[in-house]
Amino acid sequence: MNCGQICISADYTFVHEDVYDAFKAKIIEYTKTFFGADAKEHPYYGRIIADFHYDYLKGMLDEQHGKVIHTSGTMDKSERFIPPTIVENPADDSKLMREEVFGPILP
Repeated sequence: MNCGQICISADYTFVHEDVYDAFKAKIIEYTKTFFGADAKEHPYYGRIIADFHYDYLKGMLDEQHGKVIHTSGTMDKSERFIPPTIVENPADDSKLMREEVFGPILP
């Protein structure tokens, strides 16, 4: 809801290794089902509330160094658009794991 910009959004998900591959496949499948290949084109997918918050979220993703395993679209600062994004095994000391995400990013 509202691109994860609500206080009840999950900041991360723990998945047991025995079901990880199935979980990963399903979460990617459902992301595509709900928002399509490019969430930017979805009529009900929201935008990030402010430029400074867009930059904050982009910074979290920039420090992941290739661990993003799925996105539904391409980030666009001019529209403050960040697609639903799944990050695999972020570092425990990364901002993504130390700070509240408050956006459409699921570690």
